[in-house]
Amino acid sequence: MRKSLGRIRSVVIFLTALAVSFFVTLSTGLPGRVVLADGEKTPVTMDMLRYAYEQHYEFNHKSSVLMAAAMGILVAIVLTIIIVKVIKLKRYTTTYKTTTIITIISLIPLLAGFLLVLAFNLLSLATDVAPEKASYCLKLETVIRTEAEESSDEDGDKSYTYYVYLADDRRESGEKRRLIDHDMYEAITEPGEYYFAEAYKGRTANVFGVYPASSFEPAPDVEVR
Repeated sequence: MRKSLGRIRSVVIFLTALAVSFFVTLSTGLPGRVVLADGEKTPVTMDMLRYAYEQHYEFNHKSSVLMAAAMGILVAIVLTIIIVKVIKLKRYTTTYKTTTIITIISLIPLLAGFLLVLAFNLLSLATDVAPEKASYCLKLETVIRTEAEESSDEDGDKSYTYYVYLADDRRESGEKRRLIDHDMYEAITEPGEYYFAEAYKGRTANVFGVYPASSFEPAPDVEVR
């Protein structure tokens, strides 16, 4: 049991390190922030939106492919271990049979977790709007606050999920919460009005950027919803 779990743990650590290295390599190629002249607003043009979304899509697409591949490998490994142990279960003595059953039961939640992450990444790949098929617009929203939600894994490693709270008069609370990425979280420096960039096709839309209304304004060729 310990050897099997140890092998799985080693594979998980290796694939996680590979994924982190891949993400860091990609992120170094992302464009920097726009430097503004005093008292001027930068126009958000259609070309700016197309370029920003192409970078966003490429990064997320490669990340999802890598993560889906990693989860697929882990699912195959854990599932193979479970099947092999179930097949050999009849050959074991009563004591070893009990230990094997405990091992199988302990692997099922792990398998379910890997399957969930795999499904999430496959769904992301299926629903992301390709840049060549996307239309673009800006949505003016009033930001109330942002939030970084901290979580820790079994090894104590911390990770963060980022949210923005937007004014919404249709809700009793007067606000709605939206999941955002780290770059958007960093771009929202204070409460106020922001333009959120969307790439959409039909009813499917991806929010990929945010521009403070105090520093940016939509160009004439950009739709504002």
